[in-house]
Amino acid sequence: MRARILILLWVTLVALAGASAAGTEKNKNFDALTQWMEDFLARYEIPGGALAVTQGGRLVYAQGFGLANPETSENFEPDTLTRIGSLSKLVTASALLKLVDRGGVDVEARAFGPTGLLPFPVPGEADPRLTNVRLKDLFTMSSGWKPQSDTSSPFATLNVLLDSGSPLPANRDLISEAMLTKPLGFDPGTTYAYLNISPIFLAKLISLKSGKPYEAQVIETLLLPVGLRAPRIGTTRLADRQLGEPIYADGEPTYPSLYPGEGLVPLPYAYGTLDLPLIAPTGGWLFSAVDFALLMSHLSAERKPAMLSAESRGRFSTRPAGVQTWQDTATFYGFHTEAFENGSVWGKYGSMPGVAAWAASLPNGLGVTIVMNGRDQSAPEVFDPPFAGTTFDQEIRDGIQTALKDLPRVSGDMFRSRYQPGRPALVGTALAAGTVGVAFSHPLTALPKNTVISTTGNIPGLRINPLTGELRGTPKEAGRYLLPITATNIQGTAQGILEVLISEPGTPVIAGPAFCPEKFQNVVRDGRVVDEVVMLGANLTIRPRSGIGARVIFLDADGDLVVAEMSGPGTLAIQLDNAVLRANAKFPARGDAAFVLADTTAETTFRFYSVGKINGPYPASGDAVATARRVTVTSPAIGRLFLGNSRLQASTDAAGIVATGVAADSIVVGEINAEASAVPSLLFGQTRTVVFSGSKMLQANSQPIQVTGITAVDTYYGADANGQVIADQRPSAKFIDNGQDITNTLFPAP
Repeated sequence: MRARILILLWVTLVALAGASAAGTEKNKNFDALTQWMEDFLARYEIPGGALAVTQGGRLVYAQGFGLANPETSENFEPDTLTRIGSLSKLVTASALLKLVDRGGVDVEARAFGPTGLLPFPVPGEADPRLTNVRLKDLFTMSSGWKPQSDTSSPFATLNVLLDSGSPLPANRDLISEAMLTKPLGFDPGTTYAYLNISPIFLAKLISLKSGKPYEAQVIETLLLPVGLRAPRIGTTRLADRQLGEPIYADGEPTYPSLYPGEGLVPLPYAYGTLDLPLIAPTGGWLFSAVDFALLMSHLSAERKPAMLSAESRGRFSTRPAGVQTWQDTATFYGFHTEAFENGSVWGKYGSMPGVAAWAASLPNGLGVTIVMNGRDQSAPEVFDPPFAGTTFDQEIRDGIQTALKDLPRVSGDMFRSRYQPGRPALVGTALAAGTVGVAFSHPLTALPKNTVISTTGNIPGLRINPLTGELRGTPKEAGRYLLPITATNIQGTAQGILEVLISEPGTPVIAGPAFCPEKFQNVVRDGRVVDEVVMLGANLTIRPRSGIGARVIFLDADGDLVVAEMSGPGTLAIQLDNAVLRANAKFPARGDAAFVLADTTAETTFRFYSVGKINGPYPASGDAVATARRVTVTSPAIGRLFLGNSRLQASTDAAGIVATGVAADSIVVGEINAEASAVPSLLFGQTRTVVFSGSKMLQANSQPIQVTGITAVDTYYGADANGQVIADQRPSAKFIDNGQDITNTLFPAP
């Protein structure tokens, strides 16, 4: 089967493309939702996105759409780690409510001033009402500031940094302290006004009360308890993004970067004008659609364990007394809530240039998360409640609700396959190969899926996607690298070493008709790095690249698919007698081979073996034994000859190995069979050991085997043509060295 697959690749040179909707479990109940998403992305020219739907806390639908990176044609998957914009506010509010549940924080307490929870010095010119702001006012966006005063908006932040002369990365306290100088527009606790700065104040309190950095506390208390390892705070610049993170649809470079010397940056200001780690509590987190859906399931208590108390969950949808709202919606502890005909909905919409995200807990136990790497570029920046904001987010709300209306109970739980319990296990940490300047990809797999893969090593030009485990990029420097790999989930870690061989660009030197496309170069076969070459004519000479083996594929006289592989210094010449050539220019030639190895050294290894049979117009015995006439070595030395799965068979000249005067390190021989006038031969100058692999060595023409230079012989179990084990046995042939029978010397009587 493996051989058939190899030939199929050689003949067609076409790789199968993956499905564009990876991660889907087909279910006709979601046909309308799938169609809506496809139409929505097309209408707004958004590259890609993902949807996740839960029912009663179970993941019943997860699908990716379109492209995460149009430049590389990388699909958008349900597990693609994506910026979620203002959904980050839910993360911050929930983490602080965890502290409230533990009794360490009182939401009625004052936030600022001498008795306030937050230790910011209140400037003398501050609004005197500032000391009346309570913690719950920050939670509910009713602190009294107007949105125009928000120092965490992109251009306000830029001005604060310019005025202060603060270098990047900026101190988060800088924009918080600047906010305290802004006058209030309303009495605290009376009027709703959407502010991005509020969660930044809350994050400061999380750090103070927990004694840990904000991100670390969120991960420890909110994410890890439900098995989430992948979500993290994003980075600002395009060059620093996570491997596998989407490219966010951009615009023209029109805004100044926060980073000195970078000039203007495109419309997605988070690529340079908005410091993502700085505003992480309000808009800087990365989640996949599936990961956020899992978090929402635990926050809503649809899935156990419930992350928050019933009292804290009630804060998501309980309208604060005295707070005026915009239309029918307000923000309550990070969430929005809105009444619908069949029940209330609470959730959030996140939006910034290049990003749109929406997560909601719908009636009847449904939950929906949607993430996209684009949005309606014509829409104004939305700071008001998103459930009733622009046409764009209204379409998301209405389209999803319509598509899921009257959804029946759906069986199964896709969370189980993604967040399986148990310590992680690593797969793929063995050997990989690449070439300087050529795109490289190697998969590293860890199970279960709630596992993050990382390395402390470095290969210039390559990076690991922590979610998929793919080592990817374009190598910049040749060398042999040993990468320590760690897979981590909530249950523990697994470690391994990945060996990566990066070679200089180039190809093996080939004379004669052959096929060696780029995809066959520098590949790993049987734990060795080789260039694969398909022999197309009757004669071929090849010199392997330095450090890379050359693996020549052809058909032997019996029709078996065979490999002649050489590594180390030297050249390999192959001549096929009675050659049969196929009209298809990429189909391997067939014939009775003779090999000549020249310019070899003690570092050279030659292997000849069968990899199976091929279905085609040629008769095929399928005996799984590689058949050739002889191997001739013309250099003074060679390292290893391995012909254990082979038969050296001829009717004229020599049948076997002719390496007269050659010093060899080790030899493995499967079978020799001389017919008619052929002379069975194992001729060396000096060798340590010859190993016979399960053969009696009886010759068809009854001639003794001519040997020179053999000082020791060993035998081991082999297998016959049908794969049946042949017991360790003493060869029955005679062995003659310079006319003397040395059979009993090589094989003493038991």
